[in-house]
Amino acid sequence: MEPAIADLHEALSSARKIQEELDRRVFHLQTLSDLNSELSTSIRTEELLQSFLLVTMGALGVSQGFALVYDRETRGVRTAVRGLELAGELSADAVERLLYKSFEASENRSLAAMSVTAITVPPEVFAEAGIQIEAKAGVMYVIDQRSLGIILMGPTITGGAPRPEEKELLFAHTASFMVFLKNARSFETIQALNDDLVRRNEELRRTIAELTEAKHTIAMFEVARARIRSLVQRELQHVGRVNLLDLGLICLLATVLGVLFNFASPQSLTLLPETLFRPSSTPIDAVAAKSLLDSGKAVLVDARPQELYAQKHIKGAINVPSALFDIVHMMKLGNLEEEELIIVYGRTISKLYDEEVAYRLRQRDHENVKVLAGGLRAWESLSYQVE
Repeated sequence: MEPAIADLHEALSSARKIQEELDRRVFHLQTLSDLNSELSTSIRTEELLQSFLLVTMGALGVSQGFALVYDRETRGVRTAVRGLELAGELSADAVERLLYKSFEASENRSLAAMSVTAITVPPEVFAEAGIQIEAKAGVMYVIDQRSLGIILMGPTITGGAPRPEEKELLFAHTASFMVFLKNARSFETIQALNDDLVRRNEELRRTIAELTEAKHTIAMFEVARARIRSLVQRELQHVGRVNLLDLGLICLLATVLGVLFNFASPQSLTLLPETLFRPSSTPIDAVAAKSLLDSGKAVLVDARPQELYAQKHIKGAINVPSALFDIVHMMKLGNLEEEELIIVYGRTISKLYDEEVAYRLRQRDHENVKVLAGGLRAWESLSYQVE
């Protein structure tokens, strides 16, 4: 009878252990479900970090927590802390050193995408970075080659370290957190692209509005010119002969009226060309320009109108007419670095297109703009290639 009672006690003890294990797993599954519910309402990285740290610390019963995500491409650092204070903002260099030492102290030493590995780093490493935490559990996670981070958990409320099963829960929470973090980064990237598109559309709208106003101004001047011509012809017919004094008075009157109209108009034109007051662009001779272009150290811009460009231009030149500068610059030169050398050519007897475009490029913060001395004629005189 006694062996049967002993077997019964053993079975009861085993059942209690199984029940405790089931309760623990149910609790872990419940906390994981709570974490996913909490994170599903956030689309910002900062909000995800704070929510993740709060829920995970509660599930593990720890008093201190630290979470970090680092963007290697932009060198952006984002953190969340609870139960401790940072000595100051973490710099990108400090985070890179911390991540390197964490990688050296990781179990797997792997940078595979969407991976999590345990880390054991001495407290002085975190203290050196300004993180005063007594880390009892830590993981390093990698979303992809661009984004990675670390999670640190301090002692439990009782002062000890999280149990092995609680460390497994930390792994599960981190793996779920990475999925939401990756989605948030994708959302932020799309948002940034949308903001840039809105800005470019606004620039295009303003450019179209300016072109429309310029067209209306030109149309008004055409009408005024036609009326003045008609007036002169009628006066000549009325007098029957050319009277130079009357003709001079008419021209003077037309000039005065034109100037007054120009000053009264909200879209008035400058009476003197702005180029008279601008410093001349730095010249560059054709031989030096060709050497730089052949070596890929410069960009060549043809500033003439499109019809002149179509007749003949230097091979490889980008056509940026001054009349359409804003639109064409945004489409063809908007991605150039500010310090990249731009060589501009193209002028006629009556119009210095090259100086105009060079000036407007400098206004757009292009620091290294030069004008080809002698323009297309100097280029052709050296038998260099044109199209």
